[in-house]
Amino acid sequence: MRNIFGSTRHSPKAMFEKYSRQHNKGIFLGFIKPSECRMAGEHIALLRLLRLKDALRSTIMSKEFIDLRIFHGDCNVLMNPDFWNVLFVMCRALYAPMRVLRLAGQKVPAMDKLYYYVMQTDRMLPMYIADAEKITAKFFSGQTMVAMEPNSSAGLGNNDTSDEDEDGYNEDDGDNFGEVLASSDDEDSDDDQ
Repeated sequence: MRNIFGSTRHSPKAMFEKYSRQHNKGIFLGFIKPSECRMAGEHIALLRLLRLKDALRSTIMSKEFIDLRIFHGDCNVLMNPDFWNVLFVMCRALYAPMRVLRLAGQKVPAMDKLYYYVMQTDRMLPMYIADAEKITAKFFSGQTMVAMEPNSSAGLGNNDTSDEDEDGYNEDDGDNFGEVLASSDDEDSDDDQ
């Protein structure tokens, strides 16, 4: 979502910024980039995504965004209420472990808070496992899985479909160039027959 409504796509970002201001009393709230070096960075980014739910849905339903006719699969995921239910259940279940990780990133003594959040984790995780299993079983359907593929429309440019050039040569194949030529020769000989 950050790639679509963040800084890499200019027109969707401008639309999202407008609706984010409307839903947050005139203040623009954007996405948080998950960071490997920040304790619980991914979970913090998911919490922000949950907070931006109304702004995202308003952006997707706006006439300007519909007229762009892009990112249909990603928008279907965002309009699916099961996606937001899964996100909410996961954020709720993993809130206490996230607080433990955030304590590790601070430079203040917090053994009492650590004990409290560990006890909360032990209490909350078993409580939300049944909810998470039930909701995720509905959410992970065929259409949702296709939209969440790593090479879906969000990761590709407007005209990009792969790394191959016009001749079908992939730059990553470097050492296998002979195999690529041999396979194309086999296809040509089959066409001749």
